[in-house]
Amino acid sequence: MLRDTLGTASFDRALRTFWSTHRHRRAGWDDLRLAFEQASGRDLRRFFAEWVEGRGLAEPRLDGVRPGTDSVTLTLAQPAPPYPPGLPLHLRDPDSGALRIETLTVDRPQQSFTLPLKGCAELAVDPDFRTARRLRPGEAPPILREATLDSTLALTVLDGGDARFGAAADALVGDWLDAPPPRLGADAAPGRSARMVIGRSADLDRWLAQHGLPARPRDGDVVAWAQRSAAGGTLALVAARDADALTAARRALPHYGQQGWVVIKDGRASARGQWPAQTQWTRVCALSAR
Repeated sequence: MLRDTLGTASFDRALRTFWSTHRHRRAGWDDLRLAFEQASGRDLRRFFAEWVEGRGLAEPRLDGVRPGTDSVTLTLAQPAPPYPPGLPLHLRDPDSGALRIETLTVDRPQQSFTLPLKGCAELAVDPDFRTARRLRPGEAPPILREATLDSTLALTVLDGGDARFGAAADALVGDWLDAPPPRLGADAAPGRSARMVIGRSADLDRWLAQHGLPARPRDGDVVAWAQRSAAGGTLALVAARDADALTAARRALPHYGQQGWVVIKDGRASARGQWPAQTQWTRVCALSAR
């Protein structure tokens, strides 16, 4: 945020000055602030008071969008106290993808801005996360633990009549969860509640297709991943080649709850990662474009 506020040249100059001045010496926040003030010629006491001494994070949200003839008026809300740095608003052309960025300063709990607009645009507040802020609902990517710790969690096991696979799934659930969750049949559609689905890879692939969900994202002996259903519930999905592969993954899987996805091979994680954050775009068209 400070780099965006001051510009790259001033920001880098301040860091070089700070390093050369305080190298091998003890320095505090005031020393760092003074280095940035000297490099930029700006008073940064309010910035540092908010972001170093203050508590909490910004919570900006798009509270309303109203199209005009060749403009758009949008209302941004920010719970008090408002944070001083400029807030980036992205306007993306829905056809070409061309991007325009407006920097808005929200210094009141609710504030309206009128911007020129030709045709249509998709709007998003800080989609690149340049501001230290709380993520809005649905913006944070799902992780496995989000489902396994949810009090609404239900379990579906797709064993295809394979008793050994069913027993391996039960053993995994016993290691992973504090208590066995209620069971749902394969035909029960994912809803707003959390759901864990464990199945042989081919069976789980069919289950995903049956309920209109995205296909399995990775291949491997055992692949576990989190995603959200269309209704908003978090799903923890575990696809295994067979009962032996699932048994081998039993000890490792519960340790990767903080991941969005993980691939287990020979009982060890061979790859893991997080899903990208979900940017929320709002489409608006100027009245002249209708």
